[in-house]
Amino acid sequence: MLGLSALLVMLMAGSLSATTFNLVVHGRSDKDYCASQGGQIDPFGSAYQSVAMADGNASGTPSNTSGYWATGAADWIGSLENVRYVGWSGSVNGGAWSWEYCGARTQIWYALYAHCRNGNVCNIYTHSTGSLVVSTFIAHHNADINAAGIRINRIQFMSAATGGSELANILECIRAGACAGSYGQIAAWFLTPSTVGVDPTVTTYGARAEWLGKNQAFGYRYQTTSGTGYSSVGGVTGPLLPGLDDSVLANHSLCNVNGVTDVKAVCGMGNVTFRHRYACGFLYASNCYTYYGKYTPYYTIQQNGSDHNQGVKYWRSYATY
Repeated sequence: MLGLSALLVMLMAGSLSATTFNLVVHGRSDKDYCASQGGQIDPFGSAYQSVAMADGNASGTPSNTSGYWATGAADWIGSLENVRYVGWSGSVNGGAWSWEYCGARTQIWYALYAHCRNGNVCNIYTHSTGSLVVSTFIAHHNADINAAGIRINRIQFMSAATGGSELANILECIRAGACAGSYGQIAAWFLTPSTVGVDPTVTTYGARAEWLGKNQAFGYRYQTTSGTGYSSVGGVTGPLLPGLDDSVLANHSLCNVNGVTDVKAVCGMGNVTFRHRYACGFLYASNCYTYYGKYTPYYTIQQNGSDHNQGVKYWRSYATY
């Protein structure tokens, strides 16, 4: 009897010491956010702490991010506890699913292993390509997640690039030298040499071949937010993105649409089919509709603003259940 009581005390003590960590995963950038945060994550560090991951909410503002989360992020990151930034390098081979030193897939795996086991649980917040990193990792490595005893409570995507971007298509075309005489060559005039090396994982065909074509979420629901969608006809990027966009991503990616298409409607809430109404018929007197279907694990919970950072600026209300 005493042995059972002691066991119960130990179990209770273990449950009381469990921690919920909030992993914050950035999007692709020419900066090496892994190096700026101190190097590759050490999943075997003491007390689930890593030199590459710092708690950024002590002063209510992000830290150790080299400015990535500076635009509006303090509003919601400052409301979270036990924040851990998952820094990764977008310049190594493999892009969004790289296993190289400081690669995206290496860093998310080490972060999950370091913080989300042994009774602890994690919420995951991502922006832009960070959503592609997380969704493809789960699609391919769910068995490893389960085998390691990793617990994930909530996954929130902000301005998700899980469907890829036409801008990346153009950059990859330029890199491959296949855009001579096309609109892509005109776009190249506005691009710096450092951005031309973007990897094909964030193209519309690369992202969807690795992620959307499989649509594997293994029971996780990806809560997403996006801009309401607009067409920046007078801007540099707007004409290069089909339908409505947020200046970086078209709405087929932001709305989790199950195909690369010209989406002329704002993102439908939830994971249901949504539609765009337009005038048609004789003298345009009738109404016609274009319908867009979503991949079901991806659930739109909010639409705000019209640029690529809006998903970050208005996220605070959705930080917890």
